[in-house]
Amino acid sequence: MKIINNLLSDEDLKILKEGLMSEDFPWFYRDKETGRKEDGEYFSHNFYRTNMEGRSRWYYMLEPILSHLNISSLIFIRANLCTNKNAPVRSRFHTDINDPTATTAIFYVNTNNGMTLIRTPEGNIKSAAEENKIIIFNSQTFHQSVRQTDTKQRIVINFCFHEKEIK
Repeated sequence: MKIINNLLSDEDLKILKEGLMSEDFPWFYRDKETGRKEDGEYFSHNFYRTNMEGRSRWYYMLEPILSHLNISSLIFIRANLCTNKNAPVRSRFHTDINDPTATTAIFYVNTNNGMTLIRTPEGNIKSAAEENKIIIFNSQTFHQSVRQTDTKQRIVINFCFHEKEIK
């Protein structure tokens, strides 16, 4: 697992946040996060999926993040927006894709008291939702989102991809 703080420049982060938090950004309602109603509802935006024709017109905002990732091929990129439920609602532990060769990255758009719990053989690792931070791990790693209670929204961007071989 790799954690990088302050991934983007202030200008790139500002463009991304203003875009995702604008009234014009298209969010789509989902009634459950990982297949269980108990996970809670949320909103998402697909920037890219391998089976999707083309990509979102908002894709350009992600290019500064993509430039930091060692990508040979993209599987999907999805932004998730969770609204405040006044309780730290947790998703179930899950993986984003059943592909042992894939990598997952989670980029935190805004700071809040939510988090991601990552299951490791040594125990769960807590990754606080801190603006401009990205965590990168094998897609077979189980993780869980924990909702925020201190802000109106928690926005993360999930990247799933195959990495280039390092020679």
